[in-house]
Amino acid sequence: MVSAQSVAKALALAALAIAVTVASAPAKAEMLPTGVMKLAPGQSFEAIAPAASVVSTSHYQAMLTLTCSFHACSGSFPKIAAKRRLNVTRVSCTITSQNANSVFGTARAELYNATSTLIARQELVHVHTNTAGVHGINDAIDLLALNGQYIYVYLLIANDTATFANCTISGTMDVLG
Repeated sequence: MVSAQSVAKALALAALAIAVTVASAPAKAEMLPTGVMKLAPGQSFEAIAPAASVVSTSHYQAMLTLTCSFHACSGSFPKIAAKRRLNVTRVSCTITSQNANSVFGTARAELYNATSTLIARQELVHVHTNTAGVHGINDAIDLLALNGQYIYVYLLIANDTATFANCTISGTMDVLG
């Protein structure tokens, strides 16, 4: 037979365990006005694609002329249609500046969901600059875009006005069953 004192002790320990679990649970991510998640130190965000049956897979390539303003150029590739999955494995970009002595700033490819919340960001590596002020990027990446999601690219010249830019993304497009 279990005594009332044993039950009370067990309930007290269970309440303490629940309190410790709740107190140590990570806080929810805060959303910044830019739509970017601000995670506390030690927090991470996982994006795991749901299991799906693939009906067919084909090579995918898309080129986009970016919109340039001051030092930067940016643009979004089309949203992924229903029953499609895009696996982007490479991005290649060119950005041109007004002057030949320009300095490359930064480049990134970002994955956004249907409500324009940032899911993932990959920094892109600057590959070359020619004598005319044209900067090139050609980088292997790994971004998986699902229904309604899209890839956004951003390129920056550090010390000059950007005049033209384009990017090509390539990978595979899956048709899902």
